Amino acid sequence: MVVMRRRERARAAEEDSALTALEKIDAASDTALNEINQTSQIALNEINEKYQAMLFLYNLLDEKKKEIAVLTEPRPAAPVANRVLPQKTPPEQKQTRKASQRKEKNTRYEHVMELHNGGLTVPEIAKKLNIGQGEVQLFIDLESIK
Repeated sequence: MVVMRRRERARAAEEDSALTALEKIDAASDTALNEINQTSQIALNEINEKYQAMLFLYNLLDEKKKEIAVLTEPRPAAPVANRVLPQKTPPEQKQTRKASQRKEKNTRYEHVMELHNGGLTVPEIAKKLNIGQGEVQLFIDLESIK
């Protein structure tokens, strides 16, 4: 009987140590599962953020594509009735315009010569009459040829 009790105690002790080992393994596996769960939740949140950012960019691109399409679509030509065609200038107006241009040039020539005879230099005359220095010099040279 004593031997049986010792065997039972030994068996009970083995069972206790086996249960303790199983409990430790169970606790370790629970901890590992919790860590995996937390890590996967973090990864899932990051994926969701990236997905939302990507959707935003796709929507933005779509809007820009529509804007470009509107800007680049061909516009219909104006009807012929609404077009303003350039009109030809009658010969009388051309002659009148040429005469007024000639008169303006003569007046400008006279102004240049008055200022030159008054002692002003070519740059001063050009600045005062708001014309190019080359034009002033040409007038002066033409006068000296006469």
